[in-house]
Amino acid sequence: DTVVFDPSLGIDKEDFVSSGGVWIRDDNLPDEDPGSEDPGNEDPGDGDPGDDPGDEDPGEDDPEPQGPAAGSGDIVHFWYEGFVFDGTPFDARTPADGEPAALLLGVPGPLGGLLQELTGMREGDRRTVLVPPNLGFGPRGAGVVPPNAWLVLRLEMVEVIPAPDDEG
Repeated sequence: DTVVFDPSLGIDKEDFVSSGGVWIRDDNLPDEDPGSEDPGNEDPGDGDPGDDPGDEDPGEDDPEPQGPAAGSGDIVHFWYEGFVFDGTPFDARTPADGEPAALLLGVPGPLGGLLQELTGMREGDRRTVLVPPNLGFGPRGAGVVPPNAWLVLRLEMVEVIPAPDDEG
């Protein structure tokens, strides 16, 4: 069956790549160098709110991803928003909540798709992940999430705390 995502979610399936059963889109901001690679995109004032790179310093609020990639045994702190394919929000942890969510990678959690896609992210990375039912809540559903629903997760890695070295 083909899933249709609510237009409010801004999902264009062409922007996503398949990775281990989920679909991911890298939402990191590209380097702001007007005209360097796309001369057809010289007009930053296209009327789209928040799209004018001249209004902000990309290094100030949106740092480049840095540090080690998250892996098994690491503790990760991250912001997220979760939506059902129809646009219904089902969970979130945002800066307004004060503290980011935290998980130990490699330990089964509530969503296989979430753990899978946090792996490999670095501090500052942003991704949107399309999670199929078998890696989401499956046939049981949860709260406002109906059974066998696709999920949309917007993730931002805040901190990666590497696993302790076992050499000592």
